[in-house]
Amino acid sequence: MISSSVEGIGESRPGKIAVVLSGGGATGAYEVGVLKALYGGKSRVTQFKPLDPDIFSGTSIGSFNSAVLISSSEVEGQRPVEYLADIWLNDISRDGSTSHNRVFRFRANPGGFLSAVWAVHNPFVPIKALALDTAFLAQDWLSRGMQFLNPKESLERKTLKFIDVSTLISNEPEIRLISHTIRAANLLKSAKILKMAATRTDRGEILMSEELVAKGILSSTAIPGIFTPVKIGGAQCRWWRCHGPFRKLLIHRYHPRDDVSGVLGMLDFNKGRIADLIQRGYQDAIDHDCRASQCVMPDGSFAA
Repeated sequence: MISSSVEGIGESRPGKIAVVLSGGGATGAYEVGVLKALYGGKSRVTQFKPLDPDIFSGTSIGSFNSAVLISSSEVEGQRPVEYLADIWLNDISRDGSTSHNRVFRFRANPGGFLSAVWAVHNPFVPIKALALDTAFLAQDWLSRGMQFLNPKESLERKTLKFIDVSTLISNEPEIRLISHTIRAANLLKSAKILKMAATRTDRGEILMSEELVAKGILSSTAIPGIFTPVKIGGAQCRWWRCHGPFRKLLIHRYHPRDDVSGVLGMLDFNKGRIADLIQRGYQDAIDHDCRASQCVMPDGSFAA
């Protein structure tokens, strides 16, 4: 996660504070911990004063975290971050009475349908879900099989489309999570600025969305090979990863000192792990060391 202070850049107004939240799936819980410390005035970076950002920019799970904070920004103090932390601990880790989390589920997963949790609460739900998943996969495989026979495309491109495993994963839980947790009306009328990044798959163009709330978040979190692209205005868009370069700002960087992600880590929404990541981010923000974190100085150099 990167938190930056924007001061007199081009048309930007002086003294504006921006928070830039990166992607990383489940490791977005680390961002929540950092934000808890900053919003709570526990960091030397803010001179132990509560952080009140003006601008939010997010990629992937960072888009979700940003949208939640802005949509609840009418509440003062640390409550928006507390609300976000509660979502991570009690909503994201488990999708109601189901056996999966509230970000994704595997279609036609026998383990999920045979879960005792579902059997006790509503035994007909897994039967209905299995039937819908089977119909979806049959239609999808038929469609891809027909596309594979298309003589106009190269064999390499047809093969990549045919073996796309992202159709085995449903983001239906995430759609319901966004609807349940983000107050779109509040977000759109807020004085705070939100930018969400995604990539147009056919051209590689970066799209910054601030109005299509649900679709903006879904496209930004659509990790290639895991989630299917999301259509925005006829274009297919998915997750985008930022690779700089940085503008000449004072940028305070917050990130784990070691690798806590990887593909498996990004998809591990276990409640215990989420709680550990939140606490780790919180403590790292309190103990923040600019030189160790390679914070970026206004002249473009790293902190020494």
